[in-house]
Amino acid sequence: RTGWLTLRISIIMILLRSLIAFVGLLALAKGHSYHMGSCPTVEPQSGFQMGRFLGTWYVIQKTSTASKCISYNYTRGDEPGEYIITQDSNHPVLGNFYIHPGIELLIEIVPVSRGENCGK
Repeated sequence: RTGWLTLRISIIMILLRSLIAFVGLLALAKGHSYHMGSCPTVEPQSGFQMGRFLGTWYVIQKTSTASKCISYNYTRGDEPGEYIITQDSNHPVLGNFYIHPGIELLIEIVPVSRGENCGK
């Protein structure tokens, strides 16, 4: 009888320690959160040169994706001030490199007035 009691106490202690460790790790976890409301005010970078920004950029951290080895390629568009962003990545299931034609994005660089917030 003493052996069973000792075994039960040991199991309870292991479960209690595991629960404490899990709650501790959960409290330390960092996560991405979404908020309602207006966009934050962002100051444009002074002296930004788009020509130096063009080319391939490799993603080192990104939320909400299962893809690996993601890169973005920034190129000039047909019109002045237009730029094209293309995302490339490795497909997690097929294991091959894939250029996402549907994720090609055309952006236009326009001057922003100070205090302007998300086009409002």
